[in-house]
Amino acid sequence: MQERIHHVPQPVAEGSRGDLGGHLGAWKGGVQSPDERRRAARLRDPGAFRRFVVCRSLLRWLLGQHLRTAPASLVLGAGPHGKPFVRRQPPGDPALEFNLSHSHELAVLVFSRDRPLGVDVEYIRPVRIRALARAILSHEEFERFEALPESVKLLAFFHCWTRKEACLKAVGDELTAGIRRFRVTFLPDEPPALLAAGAGTGEPAAWTLESLSPAPGYVAAMASPGRLGRLRCYDAGPIMRRLAAPEPLANWP
Repeated sequence: MQERIHHVPQPVAEGSRGDLGGHLGAWKGGVQSPDERRRAARLRDPGAFRRFVVCRSLLRWLLGQHLRTAPASLVLGAGPHGKPFVRRQPPGDPALEFNLSHSHELAVLVFSRDRPLGVDVEYIRPVRIRALARAILSHEEFERFEALPESVKLLAFFHCWTRKEACLKAVGDELTAGIRRFRVTFLPDEPPALLAAGAGTGEPAAWTLESLSPAPGYVAAMASPGRLGRLRCYDAGPIMRRLAAPEPLANWP
């Protein structure tokens, strides 16, 4: 896998991106759990079926690599608002934290040891910007957003959306209830930063908030309520090709 370094001090977090097109050989590779296979079988839309299978297969393969465990044997759970986690992790190591997001034909997955993470990726597309901005921005943020030139509003909106949602997912909060309490930078010349957060989420200055460019036409953000060091980013294409092989796990692990 090709490595691209996005940040500098010690390696703490790792991110992978995967193209969700094709790769349905993963469906025959025995990577999914029985419950996931049942869920996938209920999906009638071919695109939704393909994205679910590829994304869950990639997630399980990467989790298995980190935990030195066969992917299909991993038991995944979810918090009150849907944040996923691994049940019964191997003893001795710090807990593996992870998060994932997908949009259109791209998935982004992030992993860290003992640090909660949130990630969001969005395909840049025409949306009802003003109505959505009113829904997710505070009054002060909306005034700043309205003052922007029309030519930069779409990209600014998606930067704002991904950064806020990454923060919400990092703490496992409910999207509709909490998105306005996170205030983030989003102007074209501003680096990503958390400016304010709700009670119980720590000081904004203690957070890590990274803006990512996983592929042309997409924006993404990763957040953690703590300081992270170097972020290692990989293209998961080679993994997907292995999963799509006739016997993708023949030499596991």
